[in-house]
Amino acid sequence: MSSAAAVALVTGGNKGIGFHMVKQLATARPKWTVLLGSRDVERGEKAVKETGLSNVKFQKIIVDDKAQLASEAESIKKDHGEKSIAVLMANAGWAAKGDAFDASIVDETFKTNYYGLLHTIDTFLPLMADGGRIVVTSSASSVSAMRGMSPELREKFLKPDLSIDALTSLLSQFRSAVAAGTWEKDGWPKSAYGMSKVGASCATRVLSKTLPRGIKINCGCPGWCRTDMAGDKAPRSAEDGAHTLTHIAMLPEDDNTSGEFWEDKHVSSITREKKEWTA
Repeated sequence: MSSAAAVALVTGGNKGIGFHMVKQLATARPKWTVLLGSRDVERGEKAVKETGLSNVKFQKIIVDDKAQLASEAESIKKDHGEKSIAVLMANAGWAAKGDAFDASIVDETFKTNYYGLLHTIDTFLPLMADGGRIVVTSSASSVSAMRGMSPELREKFLKPDLSIDALTSLLSQFRSAVAAGTWEKDGWPKSAYGMSKVGASCATRVLSKTLPRGIKINCGCPGWCRTDMAGDKAPRSAEDGAHTLTHIAMLPEDDNTSGEFWEDKHVSSITREKKEWTA
């Protein structure tokens, strides 16, 4: 897979960490076609030119639009064939600016960061090659949010038999508590973004147990990077932040690591060891 012609799809690839994922993948795998996913055509096509790489192509991807995703999946199938996607980088994300925290912020954040993630995986999974890799951009904010929960809620998210339906139900309870103004009393943290990334990290663990055909899924934290979303005071560049995610994408074919949370190119133990959550 590493040397043969294949396709990688990066959602949210027109700027920031996603843009550097595209460049790093396309440089490391010159025989691959790397599809730079962007919801905005003009910005996406501009980003493709800025890579300066001939094997990078634009693909319009709107992760919160199921019909649009289905249409793009058909386009990719027509252009590249069935089971052509070796790597799916589920990177598209959204975060509110400032300290606003209400149900509308939760809805907007979850629309991209959780539901959009599930739509993306569900849509493109049939096009993935046997043994392919899905890489989810998560965040250390998920760790902070888990630590901010009540122990009772935390246990529910850490259940070994957690399902996607149960996970979605838990996140819906968070949204309801925010809408009712009872989130603090009910044991939830004050972070729509953090909770959306709890969803992304937990979905990674859950899906790793059910994905077919040897497909692996992992999530990674790029760290605090200088991006439009995180601001310009972060200590790490977007290029540096992308390295952990592209490292996961290019693991050797015989590396079967799946369902894990990565930081700085290593699997983190913190999401596995319950004692860490009270640190």
